[in-house]
Amino acid sequence: MNSDGSGYGSGGSARQRGSGPSSLWRSSFGSAAALHSAGCPRAFLLSALFTLVACEHTYIELNPDAPDDAEMDAAPLPSVCGDGVTDPGEECDDGNRLDNDVCRWDCTIGVGPGPGPADPLARSYRAEGPSIELPAPSRLPGGLGMGGEQVRMPFSTGGGFHMGTWPSPPLPDGTPAALSVRFLALDGSIARDDVVIGLASGWTMPSWAQAARGTELLALFQARDHGIFGTRVTADLGMISAPAFAETSPTAGFPAVAGTADGYVMAWYDGTSVYPCSHVDADPSRVFIRRLAPDGTPLGGAEPMVLEEPDAARTAPALATGDDLSVGLVWWRASPTAGVACTLRVGVADGELSMVADGGAIGPGRGGRVVFEDGAYRVAWLNSDEERRQIGFGAFGSDAGLLGPPVLHDLPVEILVGEVELSAGDHELVAVIGSYTAAAGQHLLFMVTDLLGRLVAPPASVDPTCESATANCWPGPFNVVRSGEGFLIMYFATTDPAGPAPVTEMRMMRLVPAG
Repeated sequence: MNSDGSGYGSGGSARQRGSGPSSLWRSSFGSAAALHSAGCPRAFLLSALFTLVACEHTYIELNPDAPDDAEMDAAPLPSVCGDGVTDPGEECDDGNRLDNDVCRWDCTIGVGPGPGPADPLARSYRAEGPSIELPAPSRLPGGLGMGGEQVRMPFSTGGGFHMGTWPSPPLPDGTPAALSVRFLALDGSIARDDVVIGLASGWTMPSWAQAARGTELLALFQARDHGIFGTRVTADLGMISAPAFAETSPTAGFPAVAGTADGYVMAWYDGTSVYPCSHVDADPSRVFIRRLAPDGTPLGGAEPMVLEEPDAARTAPALATGDDLSVGLVWWRASPTAGVACTLRVGVADGELSMVADGGAIGPGRGGRVVFEDGAYRVAWLNSDEERRQIGFGAFGSDAGLLGPPVLHDLPVEILVGEVELSAGDHELVAVIGSYTAAAGQHLLFMVTDLLGRLVAPPASVDPTCESATANCWPGPFNVVRSGEGFLIMYFATTDPAGPAPVTEMRMMRLVPAG
């Protein structure tokens, strides 16, 4: 990035996968980037974005220091702030875009002045208790109660509904695993009976995602060792299409999806790595992105674009679509050492997925979410080390350029449980986090920032009546959506999970403007 925050170089080259001859192209800045062309009718470089029109698989080379293909001509690559190399025009480069060390986010020496005050237009919110108990679902999610592995419950809004999904494990009587879809009216009331989509006997569902287009919801799920499937559901008709392949690779998983004007765009991880943020095996691991037709199937046989290869982290990417038809992307690079945090990366693709602008490496973290609000992409993520637990926020434009230094907030918790969920208002962001402290036990927190991540209201408990240490209540999957002038937080709660008759219910907490 340029020191004024306006440059958006990728820090590497964009290449066409294949064995064809390589060509050397030069940008208007005179820097060279090597591009592969394998029967591609035309390939060109756009200014300093170093992106390639896609004919087959394409990817942006995100590790310029790694050995390259033997047939690729050696060429100097364009410099970019955050690549770990101090290039001409940079005072320093420590390999990230954080502003809390001696090398600032724009690669100038010094310690950043801090995030500064929040936007005065950003409102604070409070939980309007008590929580509202929603009807119990016919199939409960996995990961409930004590020691359960926290699972996600994605929610989307469209066509006058809030729509959420969660997976259910196989039942002791042999009933297969299933994916449940719940439709809520905009006021949070139940709109219809849950739609339950059963898997084939013996199949399991390690990951899932969803996106809405109007009144229709596309639900994606990974069937272990069988690929990624998609099915469409509406509030009026229930399931309107049988599950069909969105990706056939048996090692594909962790899908993310967003609706577009003419279909959907999907990102996913493909690889065999076992640990979330490390890549220590011999097999490559990649993050892909592709367009889907309105029915959720791959669009016209178009091949996917590869965002990260071969060291993608085994964790879910995230994406959102903008008003300008662009696609904002968040994905992760793995560490070659087990137990080390992922590296957060951001970028923006055009609506046709013919090019990707690389926003570079932000810093360590995991579990990111991205939303589009007020003309830019807003991202939140978590990070945990021996000393602290943090939540980070950043904002980037449709050209992938950061709008300012990322903002980190220390969280008053001892353990982070699960991932962050994020929703946006006109001038604020609301993040919900699963957490643990010795005093409260396992509980949910929410916090409010402005659209650049500057603190508006510190973390507060979502529901003091559902804290494991004080109320013997364990929160489960959760999410947050905007609703009118406030927000709705949906979550599962299990009371007395170790007792003879544990009770699990779905609850909803309203967030309303404070004061």
